Amino acid sequence: MKVVLERTSSNCAEKLKCVVCLKLFQVGRIRSLLCDSEGLIKGDLCPECNQKSNVELRNILQIPEAINILRPKFYHWWLKKWAILSEAAGEIEMARLESRKCKCPISKKLKIHFISND
Repeated sequence: MKVVLERTSSNCAEKLKCVVCLKLFQVGRIRSLLCDSEGLIKGDLCPECNQKSNVELRNILQIPEAINILRPKFYHWWLKKWAILSEAAGEIEMARLESRKCKCPISKKLKIHFISND
């Protein structure tokens, strides 16, 4: 089994149920997915369960000790965040360039404001 990091898609629900503790949690920009050895998704991990050790997760999910849970390295989180930031910056730049092409007087008054979700 392994934990996979995925960007939260736009059609994803705001709250998801953790596969370990079965509690609802608020989804951030990056989802932690628990997958089996074939790559099939078993479910989402909440931030609290993501902090638990492999032994705790194996005990809760009743996974045999022979099966190891592979977790992403620290830099994988930052690489995923960087990719999301780059995509968002590209989308903002495209919107800015498109607004310059518009000849209507309203487009000159439009401003882009950044709102932090984290």
